[in-house]
Amino acid sequence: MSDSIQGSSAAAAEDAAKVLKFRYKDLDLMIKTIFEKRKHQMEIVFDLYRLAIPDWDNVAKCDGHPKISEEHNRLIFRLFGEFDRKSHPGVIPGGAWLNWGFSTDNSIPDNEVHTEAAILIYK
Repeated sequence: MSDSIQGSSAAAAEDAAKVLKFRYKDLDLMIKTIFEKRKHQMEIVFDLYRLAIPDWDNVAKCDGHPKISEEHNRLIFRLFGEFDRKSHPGVIPGGAWLNWGFSTDNSIPDNEVHTEAAILIYK
């Protein structure tokens, strides 16, 4: 295989790795389950990042944010608001997601999470 074709294949594989596709209802269920099993905001934030970046535990620093559809960002923000009102009544509901949450991109299908805007520095 020529270097240019091999390089193109490697670039295509790298780009594909930056888009995670889920069955729509599976993504909803995974998000809701994270909120049900955790007791603290940052545990939820980290689990959501693990959903978007499967090797998250090997990441030392993340510049930028994964991107999701507006519908799923609204779902997460709503769940954070409910969680915070119940578990952390002294904080701004959804504040952790406003600070560390994913970006919204209306062009992303509801069953995808994109990480091309997140620059990852590994441990």
